[in-house]
Amino acid sequence: SSMLPGSNTCSNTVVSIVGVPEMSAAQMDSPAIQTKSEGPGHMQVMRENVANMLQSSDEPEALVKSLVKHIENGNPHCVAIVRLGWIESLEARRGIVTNMGIVSALIASMCLPMALARLELADDDDGMFEDREQVMEVYLVLCQVASSLALAATIFSLVWVNYSLIFVLDADDAVWFVTNPFLSSNIVDITLVVCMVVLYVALLLGSTLICTGAASYAAFIISLVILAWMAIWYLTALGVTKVYEKQSIARSSKACVSVVREVASSVLKKG
Repeated sequence: SSMLPGSNTCSNTVVSIVGVPEMSAAQMDSPAIQTKSEGPGHMQVMRENVANMLQSSDEPEALVKSLVKHIENGNPHCVAIVRLGWIESLEARRGIVTNMGIVSALIASMCLPMALARLELADDDDGMFEDREQVMEVYLVLCQVASSLALAATIFSLVWVNYSLIFVLDADDAVWFVTNPFLSSNIVDITLVVCMVVLYVALLLGSTLICTGAASYAAFIISLVILAWMAIWYLTALGVTKVYEKQSIARSSKACVSVVREVASSVLKKG
């Protein structure tokens, strides 16, 4: 879909049905038209968002069917597209993925030296480990795995951001992009989380390799407690946000579908 927003022949009709004065073709092509408009209420904002989407669409009927289908199936990205606008919604996700890519690159820069250098082992036999050399091998393997995951998350985020810029030119592309399971940005989230868990376990083992006696036990126990605390917090927060997201989508989906059908019926009838 290479058609630019504002080039559709029904553009004036689309804007007029949502209560916005008709504009010239040059005004329609302005980037300001593509942003979320200020209206008397959120329903009006969603109407304008849908109108702008249909205005930029090569196949408005197919876009409406796809939007309604995915919203009714509970797709949070399509709900966000209607509520925020396809440009704003995609830019917000792009910013999140970019931030995760930066964090992944920083972790990779830290993990690579760890994976390529052996620690100076403590000589005392404190009973913590019978053979610290074997633990060292496990430590190095974990560092290498964490490095690989960090590099993978960096590459995934870079590819996802570039694809979102190259292939998403209008609302049709945006809906296709956010609903395609092979292009899901969740791969970056999952890879980064697993990377940090693996890295933390490696650090936990590393602290016991260089410390002896009570310090070795203290480092191991404290690190283990912190790891458990972070895991409990993360899983709890994940569960709470997923429940809220489901409830929010349930509240918004009916209104979004209603707005899409309302605007589409007027546009397709007059177009």
